[in-house]
Amino acid sequence: MNQVNEVEASTSLDAGVSGVAGVPGAAVPGAAVPGAGLSIETLTESCVFKSGLSAVAGAGLGVFFGLLFGGYSNAVDEAVDFKGSTRQKLSVGFRSAAKAMGSYARSFSAFGMVYSGSECAIEKIRAKHDIWNAVNAGCVTGATMASAPRSQIGARARATQMAVGCAGMAAFSAAIDYYIEFRE
Repeated sequence: MNQVNEVEASTSLDAGVSGVAGVPGAAVPGAAVPGAGLSIETLTESCVFKSGLSAVAGAGLGVFFGLLFGGYSNAVDEAVDFKGSTRQKLSVGFRSAAKAMGSYARSFSAFGMVYSGSECAIEKIRAKHDIWNAVNAGCVTGATMASAPRSQIGARARATQMAVGCAGMAAFSAAIDYYIEFRE
């Protein structure tokens, strides 16, 4: 009897009638109601959402690595060489570590956003899920991250560094994707 009510509830939702097991006004949590606009699944499958989520996760990872490796940079030397009280020395060290955390966060965020967005777009365009999506996304990401738009270098040098970044990141992406998804 209970299975029949569940089937009736799902068909009534599909037909646009609200209610679960014949109870008007009761809705299934998370169910897509026809004509209600975007569903959660549609939102989470969009490339913009995946790219944004990767940017946020990359920023968080960058903050962690910046905090971890910021102590190995010249922050400790600056704090030790600073003439002042212990509190002032700590302040100098924390400012330097915060600068490193911001730099790592920006880099990791950009990396995650470009890789995730390009992989998603390539997968949707190709309509396939295989290792070539990761290779192409790695190439796009490597070239983008290696482009260094603020540096004053010639076009040939920039093209060479982008090609090396593309090849290196494509090989790394292929190795990681093969290890995670396609090995047996």
